Amino acid sequence: MRIITASGKKLLSSSVVGDGGASWRLKALKRAREQAAREGRRLEDVVEERWGSLGQFAVSVASRTAAPSRAHLHAIRDRKRGLTE
Repeated sequence: MRIITASGKKLLSSSVVGDGGASWRLKALKRAREQAAREGRRLEDVVEERWGSLGQFAVSVASRTAAPSRAHLHAIRDRKRGLTE
């Protein structure tokens, strides 16, 4: 996807609608890297705190799958009914 600015320059969009959450995951990883650098910690430690492990996060990124479009509505309904895990 290309975006044309007011000056006529062409830029590539970093996110695409319907990318399965890939853009969100990559932004989250970037923020984790920034946090690790800021706090002088290993990236693996920050990722482990957020997502369990670097391996789990990598699998999530590689899968490029997202929840079904109405999953959040089903989750809300299930919580109201008391059907949480």
